[in-house]
Amino acid sequence: MRQSFAVHPGEIAGGGLLLLRCALALYVVKWVLATTIPHWALFLLSLSVLGLLFGFWTRFIALACAVLGLLLLVGHGDAPLLCLGAEILQALALAALGPGAFSIDAMRFGRAKILLSRKD
Repeated sequence: MRQSFAVHPGEIAGGGLLLLRCALALYVVKWVLATTIPHWALFLLSLSVLGLLFGFWTRFIALACAVLGLLLLVGHGDAPLLCLGAEILQALALAALGPGAFSIDAMRFGRAKILLSRKD
């Protein structure tokens, strides 16, 4: 029995990962608009949003977003628990799944299909 799965899935799954990246980028934009941060942090968060939108260093940026969400959760007692919890889970899911086919990472590293064969 042969099984195959795409490292950078395309079609509907790739579109879903694109939507997941865009939603996480919107969370980051919401944080930037809701807080006052130094200019250097604003610059880094802007680069993170662009990285998420275009799928560049997606796993690294998603993990950074999860850590930022945890820091906001711990540092600000008035932060909405449900929204931050959803953001953290979304960032961890994106870090685990990767960017998908519609990303710069997929163009840089190529789409690969891994075939697993199982001998009976």
